Amino acid sequence: MPQTNQSQEHNTYPEQASKLKLGHHIVLQKKHPCVIKATKKSKPGKHGATKTRFFGVDIITGKRYEGFFPTTSMVTVPIVDRLELPLLNIEDEDYLTLLNDDNSVLNNVPLDGASDEVIDQINEYFDHGEECIIKVVRSMGMVKVIGVKKDRSFLQ
Repeated sequence: MPQTNQSQEHNTYPEQASKLKLGHHIVLQKKHPCVIKATKKSKPGKHGATKTRFFGVDIITGKRYEGFFPTTSMVTVPIVDRLELPLLNIEDEDYLTLLNDDNSVLNNVPLDGASDEVIDQINEYFDHGEECIIKVVRSMGMVKVIGVKKDRSFLQ
């Protein structure tokens, strides 16, 4: 996955484990930004506090992960951005070049995680010379293409 100029620490923040609920985001196994799909709380035992097991799905790769944390501990929560960026170019049929909101260029955005339908639609727009907007999710320096739409801003 392409890395951005920001360090991974700047793309996360701490949060108490007990405050996270289904649908929230959490970093599992130190490097996977995940959406929480299920939780399971254990009862306090003889030697410790209540613990929570989080079951999540990586928002970039779709793989499943789990983590086990004391409910009073601080866990890492990723900052997740959903962006719509104009397509500038398709490189080697596998990577996109997009224009960021700050007019910088985002190179080498992989298409490998996108659905076949989205890839086909992007290629169709590009082959016909039509401008399109690529929908991406970005977190912890990784980017995934999740959708595409025709750019209609020139009609306004």
